[in-house]
Parts: sequence; C-alpha cells; structure tokens
Amino acid sequence: MDRYTRLPLYKQCKGVYASIALRLRELVVHILKQGPVPQHIAFIMDGNRRFARKSHMATAKGHVSGFYTLARVLEWCNELGIGHVSVFAFAINNFNRSEEEVTALMSLAKEKLRELVEKSELVRKHSVCIRIIGNRDLLPADVLESVEFAEKQTEANTGMVVNICFAYSATDEISSAIRRLAEDVENGRLQEQDIDEKCFESRLQIPGPDLDILVRTSGQIRFTCYGS
Repeated sequence: MDRYTRLPLYKQCKGVYASIALRLRELVVHILKQGPVPQHIAFIMDGNRRFARKSHMATAKGHVSGFYTLARVLEWCNELGIGHVSVFAFAINNFNRSEEEVTALMSLAKEKLRELVEKSELVRKHSVCIRIIGNRDLLPADVLESVEFAEKQTEANTGMVVNICFAYSATDEISSAIRRLAEDVENGRLQEQDIDEKCFESRLQIPGPDLDILVRTSGQIRFTCYGS
C-alpha cells in the first residue's frame, strides 16, 4: 500500500479532484489558444454582496471571496497570453454604501494589494505589472500608500498589465481628461486647433489597446438596447 492510498478518503478525493481540474484547465487553455486571443479584457467585479447573502455570510467575506476568484481569473488570462486586463473593483459611487462596508473594502484593498505584490506567484514568476486607475484624492492615506507600493514594485515588470480601477467612474475619467486638455491649452502646451480624438485619448487613464471583451461577473444586465 503506497502513501497516497493511506490518506483518508476525503483527502484522496480532494487530490483527484485537484488533478482533474488542473488537466481540464490545461485543456481549455489549449483549445482557446487555437483561435484569436483578445489583447484586452475587462471585468466588472459585481455580485459579491449577493453572493454573500446567498451563502449566509458577512458582506465583507463576500468581497474576500471575490478577490480570490479574481486571482484565479488573472491566472487564466496570463496562461492565455492576454496582454492587458482591466478590473473595475470600486466605483466612486460605492462610497455611498454603508460606512462599515466602505471601511471593509478599503482595508481589503490595502491588504490584498500588498499580498498580490509580495506573495503572488503570478506577479513574481510572470512579471505582471500592476497599475491603479482612478481618483486617488478620494482614497485614505493608508490605502494610497499600498497603491503606490504596488505600482512602484511592479513598474519595471514586462508581463501582463493589470489595471485595477479603484475609486473610478467613466464620467470622472472623462471630466479629468477634459480638465487636462484645458490646462494644456491654457499653459501653451497645446494649441486649441490641434485638439482631436488622439489628444483626448492620450489623457485618459486606462492605457493599452482598445477593449475587446467586457465581462460583468454577476451576470446582471445593466444596459438596455432599443431597436429602430
């Protein structure tokens, strides 16, 4: 009788399941790589609170579960050879949630950003570059410290780029880009007649190629299309 068969049955089953899951993952990645691979995918992290309620757990634990799911998804994206991943993690209007939840989310961000940089094999082995996108003026000082730490530690990395949108909204990004255009014109760095689409795009916060796929993790549909 070998060492493996002496393990308790539940541990044997767990080991077999892990092995099968790994093989399936390798197979799926191999199949997907046969077709065109998108170069920029974005995920709207949504549904953590609904998951927590459904699982009868505290809301904060739902957000923690969401983080670990994201970590696994990033591993898949890296294996597929996707160059850029954007993650919409915290919208500016999320500050309107309860003080308890906002505090928990800020604490989670502070802790997990450092964990991602210091302990994640994805960052250390695959040279992932982390960028934080959003309005930093809205972040607490201790969270901002972790943000700057994550960017500084990975700025020279040459692997997949992960844009974490934290304290972000599209309207805030657009208005910020317009303010920068106005300031550049006022300071003489840009002529008003030279303003075009490229000038505007260059002042947006999310770098990289245009978005290929947008995924809302909760399955919720928030867009309504009207036919002619």
